[in-house]
Amino acid sequence: MSNNKIKRMNVEFYFNQIKNILEENGNPFYAEKQSKYLKNHFQFYGHKAVQWMAIFNNFTKEYGYIENENISCFIKLCFESEYRELQYMAIEMTQRIYKQWDDQIINELEFMIANKSWWDTVDWLAKLVGMFFMKFPEQKIAFFQKWKVSNYMWFNRIAIIFQLHYRQSTDFELIKEAIIYHQYSKEFFIRKAGGWALRTYSRYEPKLVLEFVDQNPQLSGLTKREAIRNILL
Repeated sequence: MSNNKIKRMNVEFYFNQIKNILEENGNPFYAEKQSKYLKNHFQFYGHKAVQWMAIFNNFTKEYGYIENENISCFIKLCFESEYRELQYMAIEMTQRIYKQWDDQIINELEFMIANKSWWDTVDWLAKLVGMFFMKFPEQKIAFFQKWKVSNYMWFNRIAIIFQLHYRQSTDFELIKEAIIYHQYSKEFFIRKAGGWALRTYSRYEPKLVLEFVDQNPQLSGLTKREAIRNILL
């Protein structure tokens, strides 16, 4: 048996172990509520965040983390599932092995953004994308430009919000560029993203955010309201 097959078999065993724990300890009543909250796009086992996180922590204490060289296989298995908690496991696992990341992990981040997409995973993945660009800054502009002009709305959202945790290190020019590119979008998640990014940056540069909003009256009401909400308090 080849080493690759052995590695894949081990990842599948690992995946099945955690999947079985989630399934055996699920709550059908809460699962129904979770599914409705996300517009019935996904099935759930019925674990609140604190519960699935405890399962993840206990499981990895016993079995350890997936190695970076096997993370792609684990992600694919999790995203083949109809159950949302397994997608959360894939994202959490990827985040936990941050120190192992090489510059190819961006391919896995893109895969997770593009599949089973909704705000709950995409917004979390935006944080990981931001972490990636902090580690590999030379990759930032190329992917930003690619995602900004993508025909897939969730990539557009990532281009707008990936800097939410950058604080004073935020490149405001990139935020403005992405917002202006989508200034006439009718998509709620794009309008909201613009306001969110501006509001977050307003904690550090409120005058710059106000100037940008004043200079761009064509922005949607949602974007502008969100952008200046904290400034006016």
